[in-house]
Amino acid sequence: LVDGRLRDITVVRAGSKPLDIRELALSGILRKDHLNVRRLALTLPTVSAHVSGTVGLAPRVQTALDFGWQAQLTNLPAAAGKGTLWGNFSQFHVSQDVTRPTAVHIKGTVEQPLKAPRWQLTVTVPPFRLGQIQPRWGKTRLAAKVEGHGTLSDVAIDGTLYTDADA
Repeated sequence: LVDGRLRDITVVRAGSKPLDIRELALSGILRKDHLNVRRLALTLPTVSAHVSGTVGLAPRVQTALDFGWQAQLTNLPAAAGKGTLWGNFSQFHVSQDVTRPTAVHIKGTVEQPLKAPRWQLTVTVPPFRLGQIQPRWGKTRLAAKVEGHGTLSDVAIDGTLYTDADA
């Protein structure tokens, strides 16, 4: 059983701004072939994220993780998302839904991640007003779909962008 929490940590690296960590928490149980993560959470001043589920530690043992995050960055609207990661040493899948400031759907697959990775990714952005991200961008609407696939050395990406902006 692992159950711990660290609070108010500052990581300092030469030449970089200090990284302030408000909280890092882990609760879980390590078994012979998997790690049951009850809670893994990271809280920074402007970003927080959490993960729970099972991490497979053997080739045929399934991983199934749920995750969520929130961000409030300077001069940008609040952002948030949630998703799942599942699979095993042969193939992983990820699905994420960004919920703020506008919807974005991301689905991906990585085959043979530890040998010769091959990946596929689809990003779909349903129609939304650009003013949701930056008010001065007004009522112009945008939508997009991007699909890609590849390996570590070969990539193909294709996409479509829709807008009602005047040309």
